[in-house]
Amino acid sequence: MERIEQISSWLKEKNISSAFIHSKENVFYLTGFYTEPHERLMGVFIFQDEEPFFVCPQMEAGQARAAGWAYEIIGYGDHENPWELISSGLQKRNGQYSKVAVEK
Repeated sequence: MERIEQISSWLKEKNISSAFIHSKENVFYLTGFYTEPHERLMGVFIFQDEEPFFVCPQMEAGQARAAGWAYEIIGYGDHENPWELISSGLQKRNGQYSKVAVEK
């Protein structure tokens, strides 16, 4: 995914560990998957040298995969804390992030 690679290069250039992109329009731009998250957490974590991952409600994970997302998808149920699952996903990569870019 060229768009992910462009962001990874930008992160290296700016010495930023990772980025969290969460607007539905930018998630669509990066993943090819468009949905209305209805106040649920959805976003893409991008890193300098690690594979990105996409977090979304579990009921939409299959649709995200079908839309072409080739990397890890962290799907969560309404009864789960998505930030705990995200923490595990971050730890699987390098786990140490000194500077993180977050989309406004």
